Amino acid sequence: MIFVTGGAYSGKTEYVKNNFGADKKTVNGLHKIIRNAMANGLDPYDEAGKILDAKPDIVICSEVGSGIVPLDAFEREWRETVGRISCMFAERADSVIRVVCGIGVRLK
Repeated sequence: MIFVTGGAYSGKTEYVKNNFGADKKTVNGLHKIIRNAMANGLDPYDEAGKILDAKPDIVICSEVGSGIVPLDAFEREWRETVGRISCMFAERADSVIRVVCGIGVRLK
């Protein structure tokens, strides 16, 4: 699995399309999947496990841990959960790429 991360609107999806093609099994928006799970009372770690079990080729997740810490408790919990689950995906990934300004930097 390739795990692609980076800030919002940093070119992650376009980077994946340009460098890996459209024929890969891709999960785009892991951060949104986590938010929806939490908002609907589901365990986000269980949902992340289901994604890992499906063995996608590429997983794309926005980095949401930088910047101002939100006042809202749900937003803080979501931000922390995205960070922890991203660590989980990065550990299991064969390759981790951080995209900044459309440029991929291989971390692993």
